[in-house]
Amino acid sequence: MKSFGIAILVLVLFLIGTAVAVEPIQKPMQGECYKGIATVEGVGSFKIKNKIVVNELALNIRRWIRGDTGPNGSFARESVVVLNGGVNITDPNDPNYCLSEQISFSGDLIVGFSKYEVSAFHGSMGAYVTESYNAKEMQKQETVTIKTTSAVNHNQSLNYDVMCEFEGAWGTTAVWRKPCQKDIKQRDKYEGKFAVTKDFSFAELVVP
Repeated sequence: MKSFGIAILVLVLFLIGTAVAVEPIQKPMQGECYKGIATVEGVGSFKIKNKIVVNELALNIRRWIRGDTGPNGSFARESVVVLNGGVNITDPNDPNYCLSEQISFSGDLIVGFSKYEVSAFHGSMGAYVTESYNAKEMQKQETVTIKTTSAVNHNQSLNYDVMCEFEGAWGTTAVWRKPCQKDIKQRDKYEGKFAVTKDFSFAELVVP
């Protein structure tokens, strides 16, 4: 990963009191676990698409990437995804969903979109983060953790951390919305040559 000495740091921390906090999402009777590991490096065209929708855990996650290096470019990606329904509900460091990914690209074009949502309809916070990009050069490191099955007096949480150095267009949107309670939105978009560091954190206390 290149130096981020010129990176811009954006920190968004949303915390809310118990007066409008969420009720606990019940831990599934069977704690299924999924883990996906991918490593790729090469030259040519590529398409990647992932979807994780688990209503029991109030998770809605959608991601896709496509691109072409052309004859003189390159593409490398390392990705680890863990989905766990059987987490320790009192441990904030034991998330239901975790993504760790690094991408290095140069060439004709790379286009991508990601959405990480914790659904209010299924009992969680009603927050989401999206990322989209369209670039010919990109170095990106991304970490996402989501915890929805938490014990009373512990937080549900969504944490999104990214460092991206690129030439092209790149942006994020963070939204936390509940009718008659809150409407928070932050959107950033950059076109040109930038280095950006971002950390979004949503947390809400579970009450009886």
